[in-house]
Amino acid sequence: MRFTPKGIYTAIVTPFDAADEFDATAFRKLIDFQIASGAAGLLVIGGSGEFVSLTRSERQQVIDVAIDQVAREFRSSSRAGARNPGGQETARYAEKAGADAVLVLPPYYIKASATGVHEHFARVADAASIPIIAYNNTSRTGVTLDIGILEKLAGIPPSSR
Repeated sequence: MRFTPKGIYTAIVTPFDAADEFDATAFRKLIDFQIASGAAGLLVIGGSGEFVSLTRSERQQVIDVAIDQVAREFRSSSRAGARNPGGQETARYAEKAGADAVLVLPPYYIKASATGVHEHFARVADAASIPIIAYNNTSRTGVTLDIGILEKLAGIPPSSR
């Protein structure tokens, strides 16, 4: 099935309990609320989902709970991380778990060149065969995904995985 985004996708928070552990029960309730409110899909482990604060294991747990909870009622997107190899690893895991796409932003902390941005996206694309949604967040990356860069990114061949 080809992924075609339609409607509103909610960037959902990752809740924690009093012991600073991922609160799967609260997360499931948040997901149910989004579904009942008409969201077309979810974006999990994004900026508001505490991506940079989560361990690899926690990211995987959040993805697993989200995929399980939506039970394929609607599309679920999982954000791939911005750093290599973390972005590649998260994209591979999200695909294996059943996500329909990954949201990828350019590398952050350093201001990447257009070539560096392309290489980053190409590596993530090579890691998993699900579609990539380019995330333009200039205030966090120092890079604007302008039309020229987006046209080059659109030319990245899909993974053969």
